[in-house]
Amino acid sequence: MGNSNSGRLRLALVILVLVLFVIAVFGQSGQRVSGHVPGRFVRSGGKITGIVQDSVSGKRIEYANVMLFRLPDSTMVTGNITDESGKFVIDGVKPGRYFVKVDFIGFKMKSVNNIEIKPGKTEVDLGVIYLAPGAIQMKEVEVIGEKPLVSYSIDRKVINVDRHITASAGTAVEILERVPSVNVDIEGNVTLRGSGNFTVLIDNRPTILDGSEALQQIPAAAIERIEIITNPSAKYDPDGVAGIINVILKKDVKSTLGGMVNSSVSSTGGYGTNMTFSLGNKKIRYSLGVDYNKRIFPGSRELINEAYHDGAVTVVQTSGNSEMKWNPYGLRGEILFNLSRKTTISLGGRYGIRSMERLSNSTVTELNGCIITRNSNEEIWKRSGDFNSLYLDFTHNFSSRRHYFKAQVDYGSMGSDEESRTEMRNDLGEIIYAQKNVEKGPKERIRYRLEYVLPLDSTKKFEVGVSARIGKFENSSKYYEYDITKSTYIFNSLYSHTITTSRNIQSVYALFSDKIGKFGYQLGLRGEYTYRYITYVDSNYSFKIDRWDFFPTFHFSYQINNLQQLMLSYSKRIHRPRGWELGPFLTWMDAYNVRCGNPQLKPEYTDSYEAGVQTFWGKNLISIEGFYRKTYNKIERVQSVYSENVILHTVDNVGKDYSMGLEFMVNFNPFRWWNFDLMVNTYNYKIEGQLNGEKFSRKSFNWNSRFINEFKISQKLQAQLMIMYNSKSVSAQGERNGFFVTDLGIRYSVIPGKLFAIFQVRDLFGTGEFKYKSCGSGFRTYGHFSRKAPMLNLTLRYNFNNYRENKSRKMNEIESEDFEEPMIY
Repeated sequence: MGNSNSGRLRLALVILVLVLFVIAVFGQSGQRVSGHVPGRFVRSGGKITGIVQDSVSGKRIEYANVMLFRLPDSTMVTGNITDESGKFVIDGVKPGRYFVKVDFIGFKMKSVNNIEIKPGKTEVDLGVIYLAPGAIQMKEVEVIGEKPLVSYSIDRKVINVDRHITASAGTAVEILERVPSVNVDIEGNVTLRGSGNFTVLIDNRPTILDGSEALQQIPAAAIERIEIITNPSAKYDPDGVAGIINVILKKDVKSTLGGMVNSSVSSTGGYGTNMTFSLGNKKIRYSLGVDYNKRIFPGSRELINEAYHDGAVTVVQTSGNSEMKWNPYGLRGEILFNLSRKTTISLGGRYGIRSMERLSNSTVTELNGCIITRNSNEEIWKRSGDFNSLYLDFTHNFSSRRHYFKAQVDYGSMGSDEESRTEMRNDLGEIIYAQKNVEKGPKERIRYRLEYVLPLDSTKKFEVGVSARIGKFENSSKYYEYDITKSTYIFNSLYSHTITTSRNIQSVYALFSDKIGKFGYQLGLRGEYTYRYITYVDSNYSFKIDRWDFFPTFHFSYQINNLQQLMLSYSKRIHRPRGWELGPFLTWMDAYNVRCGNPQLKPEYTDSYEAGVQTFWGKNLISIEGFYRKTYNKIERVQSVYSENVILHTVDNVGKDYSMGLEFMVNFNPFRWWNFDLMVNTYNYKIEGQLNGEKFSRKSFNWNSRFINEFKISQKLQAQLMIMYNSKSVSAQGERNGFFVTDLGIRYSVIPGKLFAIFQVRDLFGTGEFKYKSCGSGFRTYGHFSRKAPMLNLTLRYNFNNYRENKSRKMNEIESEDFEEPMIY
């Protein structure tokens, strides 16, 4: 049965790829422009070349449209688009007189005249063509043309954060909510294409924090862009079955001090500020950032647990108010030295404090047969600790930027103090039950990476690298029970334990890429040796993992014409269980819920396939992506009955899951004052396997959408309205209901280019509710969570000395080069 289903899914994927290809080919027939791949062989006739560059930042512009017109009748002959280095080639040009028009979204069109192809002059180099941003001059201030909300590079989605007015007072999590492939639950937990297993990078470097927690730490105002890479090459760590979320922070380089200050307040009592400063010249550059962000989310919750035993049923209903608080702050800095024209060293780091707290006051009603008891319950959960990271990078370019050696060293450490406490009181206010659990989890890790890139000719490239990730982790859990007679908490060693983990992952990879005419490809292979030693200190029990894994990848592209490109890719990914998931010890969450790890847990392995096509229609964009993902040893959180009225929460390898779907995006500008992005993600999800000795199979059709409208009311006033919908989805034991949210944002330029006021309304109609249900042998669980809505935010942003985030590739090559895929053209 499983093989039959798998075969049908593969067949469906093949059909999907063929459909995309047919769409693209027929789309080509409707195009008036018939250009060619930059850098391909020269046909008979002349050739026109050039480079397109941003006149303000100096950045070379990829995907700029270059159109060739014949004189004297101004008939369009052919054209092309610029490659990743801003270069273009138009070949096969017949003798004659021509002019060129160059255009790109957010920039003024520019014409280059007096171009002539004739015998003896068959090649014309137009040099550097500078495009000026679409700007309006207001006294001494320049209002720059804007990037799209979401743009597509060859291997990733790029979210341009400053365009998202409705999320500017939030964090990276609120920004990611605007992307159809990302879902965020009411507690801020992020999933990418239905999976919570992804890797978070900050400025292309791994963070020591867990994924969702790291994203909650970063203010949206401090972010330049977020890159989502769902099928990375063998160059990158294979951890995270769903891919990589890379957060690029704002930077600026000036000979005088420049900076940006943001301050915000919320109707729920939250407030925050973040500041970024920079200074530099050709030899040395400095950047410094400070952030503080107190965020409060009040709401309500209702839980119903039904446990069946010996023909009887026990029902526990918990309902009341809850409040989630985030209170992080941090300091980051970097110094970059240009030792020579070819050699660069950068040194930087980050220090931060994380603080989270959840408070719940509720009424607990227990029905056991004919007996009804009702008590008040207070739950407090706190997590805090500091974290820091340091890095040193060295880069040396040889004969060109395509031929280089790079070395990186990163160190990170984190302290973690966590406490959960439950106190239940009767009608008289007396404590009848109380318990608390205190956990400490310090960790530290060091990693190094060496890479060498050798261009074999103008199209071929060979790349090799080695890396290591070495770390130590500890998790100590102490359980206390409340002694009513002594009115104090008593330590209970039975439910207390300490786990230590040491890990050493050594990696080596190789990549080869080439292009032949309109075809480009990249083949990669990564090998990883994992040594992991886990010790349960209290029982003197230990076990180790000693294993080799191999991760092949391939990427393929076909340039249909100037404005259309087809892409295919494959990667193998892994999700390794975290330390606490392997611990076979009980940890009490409250009076009715207990948690336990699973030492038999195996890592997940995922085969990920993608196919996509992008089509430009004037200044509009249509993108279609198909994906298929199959995961083995699927790790799921599962529940069972622990005792009469207590639910046991654990993790298990339940079997396999399958996801196959389409992501569709259109960016459209119907009027000068209105543009919108419509993003839709649809996929079939299926999970099957065995749980508690019984086979199961569940499936659902999932879809979500984002409809983001922008209105340019005047030169100083903009508004943005976002409507988001997430459909219901299934898991191994249950399902989550669908929900929709509407956000509104208004931005006013008080002093154009310097001072901005941003007003936001989150969840305008209060529809952002989270409902789920699950069931298994002997139990049923229902949950309903909601946040107080609508939530209002006011933000003031001030730029001084004409601060603008660093858009120059040359100034940012240390960071951005990490994520250049060398094969896609």
